[in-house]
Amino acid sequence: MKLVYILNQRFPTEKAYGIQVIQMCAAFSKSGLETELLVPTRIGRELSDPFVYYGIEPSFKFTMVSSLDWYWPSGLNRVAFWIKNLTSAFRLARIARSRPADIIYAREELPLLFLVFGRRGKLALEVHRYSSGRAFMYHFLSRRGVRFVAVTEGLRQDLIGTGIPATSIFTAHDGVEIEKFEINIEQAEARRQLNLPGDKKIILYSGHLYERKGADTLAESTQFLPADILNVFVGGTDRELELFKKQWGDEPKIMITGRKPHRQIPLWLRAADVLVLPSLPDESGQEKYTSPLKLFEYMASGRPIIASDLPAVREVLSDDNADFYPPGDVVALANEIKAVLSDLPRAEEKALHAKHKVKTYSWKNRADNIISFL
Repeated sequence: MKLVYILNQRFPTEKAYGIQVIQMCAAFSKSGLETELLVPTRIGRELSDPFVYYGIEPSFKFTMVSSLDWYWPSGLNRVAFWIKNLTSAFRLARIARSRPADIIYAREELPLLFLVFGRRGKLALEVHRYSSGRAFMYHFLSRRGVRFVAVTEGLRQDLIGTGIPATSIFTAHDGVEIEKFEINIEQAEARRQLNLPGDKKIILYSGHLYERKGADTLAESTQFLPADILNVFVGGTDRELELFKKQWGDEPKIMITGRKPHRQIPLWLRAADVLVLPSLPDESGQEKYTSPLKLFEYMASGRPIIASDLPAVREVLSDDNADFYPPGDVVALANEIKAVLSDLPRAEEKALHAKHKVKTYSWKNRADNIISFL
C-alpha cells in the first residue's frame, strides 16, 4: 500500500509540528506503507536536509513542490497568506492526485478540497484544533467520504457535536520516539555534560514560550520558591526568546537556554528533578485540544511531572503518574513544586508509572491504529 502525506506548511521547521509530521511519516513507513511526504517551498524554512535536521533515517520519500510564496506590506499580509496557501494547496493536491496512492493524508482542509472529486482511495484529515468557522469544510469533506483523525477525545466530541458521524472520526493522541529517551546516563552526569549546577533542584520546561504554553506561569512561580531551586527553560523561537529574556532574563533563579537540537532534549530532561507542563486554556478550546509532544517526552524520560489540570492533559495523565495544579495559578504551582520536592520518592514512583504507560503512545502504535481505522 502507498500513502501520500500532504503538509501545506513550512518544512523543516523549528516548530513542534515538524517533529510530529516526520515521525508519523517514518512510522507509516515502518508499518509497511510506501510513504511520500509532499511540502511546498516556503520562505524562511530551515534549509537543511529534513532527515539530517530531525535526526531521522530516510525511510520514506520527501518531495518539495515549487509554490508561490511572498510577503506583502503588513496590512495585506493576511491576503498574501490565503493566496499562497490556496495556490500551494492546489499544487500539492495536483501532485498527490498523480500518485497511485491508496491513502492521502493531510493536516489541513484545503488540499483535500481539491481532491474529493474523482479521487480513488482513502482521504484522511488529521485535526488538531476545532474551529466553528471551518465547520462547513468539515461537513463538506465528511459528506464526500473523508475520514478524520482527532488528536484528543475532546476534539473528537466537538466534531461529533457538529453532526459528523462518530464512525468517521478516530482519536489518536500524539506520540514519542521512546527509544531516544531511554538513555543510560545518571542525572549528575547529564548535568555535567550540560554545565548545569549540581547543587540546585532543577525544575525544567521544554518547548515554546508564547502565552498559551504557560511558560510565564512557571517563571512567575519563581518568586515563591526557595533559593536552591532553579527554573530552566529550554526552547523558544528567536522572537519568543527576545521577549522572554527581556522579562525574566535578570531573575537569578531562572536559566533560559534557548532552543536546543531535538536530539539533545532527552539529556536535558534527564538532568531535571521535576518537569512542568504549564499549558493554559484559551478562547480557542486549548484545554480540550492540546496534545503537546513534550507531554509524551516528559513521560518517556521517567522524571516527575507537574501539569496544569486541563481535560486534554487528563486524557493521558492521571493522579497515578503525575501531579496537577489549577491552570495559571502561580502560587498553586509553586506550592506543588515544593510538595513534590519534599517527597521525591513518591514523585519518582509516579514517574515510573508514566514511563510504563507511554509505551502505548509510540509513533508506530499510532500509525498502526490510524491505518486500521482507515
